[in-house]
Amino acid sequence: MANPWQAENVIESETALMLIKNQFPELNASTITLFGSGWDNIAYLINNEYIFRFPRREVAVNLLMHEMAALPQLANKLPIAIPNPQWQGSPTKEYPWPFLGYRILLGHTACSANLSDEQRVAFVEPLAQFLKVLHHLPIQAFEHVIPGDVIDRLSVAVRIPRIMALMEELESLGLLSHKEALYTIIEYSQKLSLPQEKVIVHGDLYVRHFLIDDHNHLTGIIDWGDIHLSSSAVDLAVVHSFLPPHTHARFKEIYGPVSQDTWDLARFRALNHCLNLINFGHKSGDYTLERESKLGIDYIVKSFDRNAKRS
Repeated sequence: MANPWQAENVIESETALMLIKNQFPELNASTITLFGSGWDNIAYLINNEYIFRFPRREVAVNLLMHEMAALPQLANKLPIAIPNPQWQGSPTKEYPWPFLGYRILLGHTACSANLSDEQRVAFVEPLAQFLKVLHHLPIQAFEHVIPGDVIDRLSVAVRIPRIMALMEELESLGLLSHKEALYTIIEYSQKLSLPQEKVIVHGDLYVRHFLIDDHNHLTGIIDWGDIHLSSSAVDLAVVHSFLPPHTHARFKEIYGPVSQDTWDLARFRALNHCLNLINFGHKSGDYTLERESKLGIDYIVKSFDRNAKRS
């Protein structure tokens, strides 16, 4: 069976540069460098100044259009920089889908820094402030430009069978740690129901989508293709997978009240996300991502144990 991240169409750099030159002559595009490639898009750096993202799978086209519709409205409302798409490319016979471009944000991805627990403490305040602002923005202006959760990210009933199958596969590959603890968390999570709240969520918030500077300060949050309206638990999952458990209380102090069900559902979402990224990182040869996702599992288990001992 094909992996879900398998590309359907990968545009080569020469073709990408030609399209950008033809459709946006005002940019004077002359140099192109591969910037990154993920499940949904391939990104090229143009003139060391612009990022252009091209879908690798047809399903990602709508995601890119959600970014084009929503991000310009969000860019000046958030306390941390996000991409602000300014150029929307049109399909051609050389490439069948639309694509978009924006000015590059400063920084490099946090996964490349191999951050220590101590270094991650500095992310608590800016991340809490960012999510507090994002999750309290009025949603009315976005209800017709971004979707709800159409893939059941938080549905325990839908996700648990997939998680169990994935755990079996990871165990066969020698990649599964904390097996019994994960089963305990899954059993505990079976009682959780989907919250009724709806806020604007990034939708895919994890270490690779954080930009940092040379001093490990958070400078940007990228890759908003999964932006949608859902429970804050979707984004709060990153607290469980990226921040050491002893920082969680401080995060909540800054972010504001979080119901226990939402917090527990965020942990479940983090577990599901990390297991999938371990699988993706290993099979794609992205061992930095595999390492980070395994660390996320370590944090999730430690956090669950801390809370269990308190109750």
